[in-house]
Amino acid sequence: MNQLVCALMIALAVTVTFAPEISRAETQEAKPFPIDDIYLSLRDRALDANADELGLQPSRPDQPYGIIMDMGVGGAKATVVAFATGDASLYYSTGGGIIGAGQSSPAANAAAQRFVALADSYIGHMKPAEGRPLPGDYQTIFYALTQAGLITASADLSELAMGEVSLSPLFHAGQEVLTHIRLTQEK
Repeated sequence: MNQLVCALMIALAVTVTFAPEISRAETQEAKPFPIDDIYLSLRDRALDANADELGLQPSRPDQPYGIIMDMGVGGAKATVVAFATGDASLYYSTGGGIIGAGQSSPAANAAAQRFVALADSYIGHMKPAEGRPLPGDYQTIFYALTQAGLITASADLSELAMGEVSLSPLFHAGQEVLTHIRLTQEK
């Protein structure tokens, strides 16, 4: 399992580093890894979190109190979860992840809060979620949790990384959370 987790993280790093060379026409769908039930459970729990349970009182029904960023790379998925409380986690579809990084790292906590705050400026780019599908390879799906309901937007991973789409700043804020989560494990 650790080898799969390492492979996923390397694939994410390579994708972001070499994003100019990646396009839908140049890539083929990778053979998918089996998706772990624990991953699905953790992801569902994050997507189902409500503001009251988190002790939050958004000022507007459409104000995000959480953001989930699902990324598909190399046949696997990674999910970054951030809440306005500063809680931040990373889940791997192959099993495992890093839970509660925002509680142990002030930097991860601050990055999670910035990610959620930035999501508020993107609600106009999102639409109500019809289901909660996982992303395809080299796709990123954002889910913003609001009291008015779950809203979503998606884009190609390479376009996000290269700043070619309006959601790119949101993606980069999510990458900052991911970096700080990973750094908690290197201490």
